[in-house]
Amino acid sequence: MRSPTPWLRLGPSAAAALRTAPQAAPAPHADAHFVVTAPTPVEAPRLAALSLPAWRAAGVELPDDPASSPDVVDVLAGNSLPPGASPVAHVYAGHQFGSFSGQLGDGAAMLLGTIAGDERPPMELQLKGAGLTPCSRSGDGRKVLRSSLREMVASEAMAALCVPTTRSGSLVISDTTVVRDINYDGRPAAEPAAVITRLAPSFFRFGSFELCLPPDPRTLRSGPSHRSPHILTELFDYVVETHFAELAVHETSRAARVAAWLDHVAASTGALVAHWQALGFCHGVLNTDNMSIHGITLDYGPFAFMGAYDPEYACNASDPTGRYSYAAQPEVCAWNCIRLANALDPLLPADNGEDIVSNAFESAYSETLASLARRKLGLAPTAPQQVALDAFESLRATMAATAADYTATFRALGATYRAPNELAAHLAETTCASREFLLDRDAPTVPSHQLDALLALPNVQLPPGLLNAELRKRERRKLYAEAYATDDDKAKNDERVWYDFLTNTLAPLVAEHGLGDPAARMLAMNAANPWIVPHNWMLEAAIRALEDNSDTAPLEALLGLDYFVESDEHRQACVASLGLADSGRLRHLDTVPPRLS
Repeated sequence: MRSPTPWLRLGPSAAAALRTAPQAAPAPHADAHFVVTAPTPVEAPRLAALSLPAWRAAGVELPDDPASSPDVVDVLAGNSLPPGASPVAHVYAGHQFGSFSGQLGDGAAMLLGTIAGDERPPMELQLKGAGLTPCSRSGDGRKVLRSSLREMVASEAMAALCVPTTRSGSLVISDTTVVRDINYDGRPAAEPAAVITRLAPSFFRFGSFELCLPPDPRTLRSGPSHRSPHILTELFDYVVETHFAELAVHETSRAARVAAWLDHVAASTGALVAHWQALGFCHGVLNTDNMSIHGITLDYGPFAFMGAYDPEYACNASDPTGRYSYAAQPEVCAWNCIRLANALDPLLPADNGEDIVSNAFESAYSETLASLARRKLGLAPTAPQQVALDAFESLRATMAATAADYTATFRALGATYRAPNELAAHLAETTCASREFLLDRDAPTVPSHQLDALLALPNVQLPPGLLNAELRKRERRKLYAEAYATDDDKAKNDERVWYDFLTNTLAPLVAEHGLGDPAARMLAMNAANPWIVPHNWMLEAAIRALEDNSDTAPLEALLGLDYFVESDEHRQACVASLGLADSGRLRHLDTVPPRLS
């Protein structure tokens, strides 16, 4: 399976330097970092989308009209391999929802090789959805159009929004079908399979370093190489020397390198999470196997960009306890850093890894969030860190009290020419959710009469997460119903709340720490606050158009967006392709749940 295509040539991947098991090796894959695999061809592959910025970032120049080139499409589909490719699946482990799961690995992704350039750092190239791998467990190694389109748009949007991320170079659709239970209701159906390319400095993750963990006292699961400690040592040495060469130069002992590396990884992770919180991005599955050692966003599953602001929002339907909610992201990512430090304890005799990562994460998170808050609020770079953080938190509290759209609110605050009363009215009218929306958002999963009946039984034990979530929904619905008799009542209250924030919090802050005059602040804030982000309902529009009519226009509109420049051209493209409101109130409320896998 080789292609003579000259447009892409790959160099050796990490598998060439580390331990790689043969394809026939049974799981669990002890004493291995990778396992040999091969893509399974799809039927009638067609190029649905291409990200030229992603390929250029990797130093790859695509031929003219790549969609019409069978050589290009076949390589991007996994139907043929470019020169130098040696497909492997990475073996890793991970903590999932707080518990150690043992071996996981690339069940639907495979590393082809490295794109090396004279002036650019090397980038690894993956195919995702190209078929079964030795790490697929009970899966089929395929990805459907839905999840593939979501990942491509999200990764490219995050790059455009200045958030560190993996990149996605292409989306290929096909006539190959796979069976999925979309709504988890016992009614599976055939769906079209798709393949995307992913690009990153490497795809090593926190879970890569958990291969040697001993049996967990709770789950009784162990890393596949728990009897092969050299697997950890070899991996660490390779990663530092290849991807963190400055640490290898300045630190001579391995223990010193481990300490310095943990500090670096935790700091870059803290900075990444600050970017998520500032943007209103919810990852959804922050297991250790989904955390990159490079401080970049990795593995887009049930992600969402915040609509009506709710700090308790959890975008993953499989997360009833809210472990990975928006508000919990900093804490859980700091916890993941501690798991990484624990995995490296054998290489760090001083046993102070937890302190190293906790301090590095918190420091970088606070510093980065304060810097982003200054920019988003139009404050001078000299505004004290705590002042910026307090202002950001005060704004989010106001957004929570009014259920204001995250993105639209920050953008609206950039209208520095508006008087406070005018801006308060504008915010209440165009960004705040209605009473009816809030009641619908917290509709019970378990009908109230059934929940009451269950609670009345003496010996029935309900799952704590489900019970607490249902009781919290009931509490919030009662609060909304008592606070606002009508939608108009809520709108009037929202206007009062915003006027209070604008006059008593924001105005004094700007007077003391504002960035120049109102015009300068507006320009700075518009450069820091996007006017739009790819909400789930927008992604659904693109998915349906491609699935139902082979129409790529909505997808092209999303990939072509300038998120910071609200031009008539971009708005009209969104109006035509995605159903965005043409004037007045934006369709900002993220009401469509993501369809996954």
